[in-house]
Amino acid sequence: MGIRSVISVDRTVPNTSYQPDAVGTLTHMRFKLICPPDTAQVWRSNPENEGFDLGDIRVLLDELAARGHSYEILDRLSEDERESMYISEAIPTTLGNHYRVSEVFGSARAGGGTHFGTNVPALLVYKDDRCVDVYPHRTRKGGPYRPIRSFLQSLVENPD
Repeated sequence: MGIRSVISVDRTVPNTSYQPDAVGTLTHMRFKLICPPDTAQVWRSNPENEGFDLGDIRVLLDELAARGHSYEILDRLSEDERESMYISEAIPTTLGNHYRVSEVFGSARAGGGTHFGTNVPALLVYKDDRCVDVYPHRTRKGGPYRPIRSFLQSLVENPD
């Protein structure tokens, strides 16, 4: 198992990005950012990585943490750990959300998720300890990408 560098911020404040639960309170989101320790590996010219700068992403995550969400940055995962996370958490998320990640992170024919968390950083979004979203992704074949920064920025700018 590889060495993991983890930054964790954990606070509880209502989150307005998801629907209220049965008693009307909004639920907390947890984020896992998977990226290489040396972000020079990130393919910055690719549209799925648009706006990716680790410092800026941390600022957005810190802002969300101040609102009661939590996050961790996993930047020292082994290849096996990344592959396991891709298969067990990222891929199942796409089934209910009807978007594509194989062309973002690498297809099953090419080894499955070979770029997950390396050349293409990944953000997993959890609600109630279940992974409910993954960024970046593509909504349809040939459609636009939804990069990590764009998603986080939308949460910060539109908390309601």
